[in-house]
Amino acid sequence: MTEELRRDVLLPLIVLMVIAVLTSVGAIALLARMAPAIELIVSENIFSLEAGEEMLGIVAAGTGDDDARARFHAALTRAEGNVTEAAEGDHLREIRARGPAALAGDPAARRDVIAALNALSATNRDAIVRRDDDAKRLGYAGAWTAVLMGVLAFAWGLIAIRRARARLIEPLREVRNVLDGARSGDRYRRCRRIAAPVEVERIMTGVDDLLDARALRHFAAEPSLRAVNDRAILLHLLERRDGPAWIVTAKGSVDSANSAGLEALSADGATELRANLESAASGASPPGLRAEYVASAERWICERADG
Repeated sequence: MTEELRRDVLLPLIVLMVIAVLTSVGAIALLARMAPAIELIVSENIFSLEAGEEMLGIVAAGTGDDDARARFHAALTRAEGNVTEAAEGDHLREIRARGPAALAGDPAARRDVIAALNALSATNRDAIVRRDDDAKRLGYAGAWTAVLMGVLAFAWGLIAIRRARARLIEPLREVRNVLDGARSGDRYRRCRRIAAPVEVERIMTGVDDLLDARALRHFAAEPSLRAVNDRAILLHLLERRDGPAWIVTAKGSVDSANSAGLEALSADGATELRANLESAASGASPPGLRAEYVASAERWICERADG
């Protein structure tokens, strides 16, 4: 497989695979970033809310016994060990300072502690809302990135399909149509020159060469067709050559040539070329030329040996 065919076949698939891998990696990275964001909400704010609710319940009960004080102190210690917002420190200091009096039944202290606990809860709720907004923005960014990658994959898929159709499917369809035409009796149809990888072009050229050889055998086998068609088929075969080509008579004269062949006859070194073409009529192997004898037309088709 040449580099050109490898590029036409493999490059679109490789690009699609890269896009799919990038999309998967992006999704994994997004989930990896969202999981800590959710964990932070739980660890930094939910624990403080639970501690505040526990303290609020103890103060509201107003029992003030040793067990209540112990539970209040334990909840306050947990809240103080989980400070994540600047405002939490002021509220917790107020609760620690006024908490014993509130548990002892001081109405003013209870109001101050309850207000501080409510403020502490509000601070943590606001922090949860902010972190939730951050997580949502991260999710939206990831979703739109996935959409963009999907659109990119779809667009590249369309390009790959169009390229495959133009450079692979259409040339192979042309080969099929030419072969169908040959089976149905169309002796003159040949493959159109379509931009395609080198291997596909060689297939098309090979099909044309086989059909040309078949046509030559056909005209050689039916002498009644020679008078009308021999020259037409030779000219057709001549013009189909990509490189310089000439029809040489049995006497060694150039009977016809395609466009490239005419240019070669008018270029420098034409004298040597004419001598080589003349020697081809004698059945010799002229240097640099390849000669093919068409018995039905009593002519030689000559072309460059490297053509």
